[in-house]
Amino acid sequence: MDAIQVAHRGASAVAPENTLAAVRRAVADGADLVEVDVRRTADGALVLMHDASVRRTTGAGGCVSELTFARVRTLDAGLGQLVPSLDEAAALAPLLIDVKDAAADGMVEDLAAQVPYGAMVQARDWGAMRALKQRRADLTVCVLGRPTGTTLTDVASWADGVHPHHSRLSRRYVDAVHAHGLHCLTWTVNPPLLQARAVRLGVDGVITDRVGGVGASARATLTPGSPWPVSTTAPSLALGHCSTSGGGPALQP
Repeated sequence: MDAIQVAHRGASAVAPENTLAAVRRAVADGADLVEVDVRRTADGALVLMHDASVRRTTGAGGCVSELTFARVRTLDAGLGQLVPSLDEAAALAPLLIDVKDAAADGMVEDLAAQVPYGAMVQARDWGAMRALKQRRADLTVCVLGRPTGTTLTDVASWADGVHPHHSRLSRRYVDAVHAHGLHCLTWTVNPPLLQARAVRLGVDGVITDRVGGVGASARATLTPGSPWPVSTTAPSLALGHCSTSGGGPALQP
């Protein structure tokens, strides 16, 4: 089957990232999944925001983790769009939820309580993802990165997918991921030639700012707790000075 198309932060090339407008546009453009970034407010709400600070996308000051949901909702995320809650986005599209502060105290418990049934979740903190899978077997839980050898075997004992950066792909690696019963999505791939290369290497899906470059997509559905996909045939830096587990690396999904 063809690789699925995953809209990175929604249709972020043509709409403000991580907004409901971006989610709606991604669906209209034919995305199979919509990737969104999730952080937790000071009062425990899960909202769509990539950076630890709200400055880059809203022009305001402060860290998401230090602001209440009510305060975050007063901010303009671009073109008059409000910062959405996770629930609002989940009502519009099947999501790939990228958890930016997965290692924060109590975050796994909040995710277990608030992530919609059957969603796909990923994070750089593999320990947090393992703990989430133990609490929510219905979720399709994935690791961001490129585990190899015995580490890949260990990840395969509890995870459903591996999501490496496209620059670190090879056919041998993708085959190894599949041999362990895991799916492989790659990020963030925008030039058509790089998208075509990723598909030739055998990935199950491409995370992109520009949905449509992969070619005709075989529609797929999420089977809770199962490796992706099941066919039905048819880089930026976190800004600000907030304390977070999601900032720092040069490559950011």
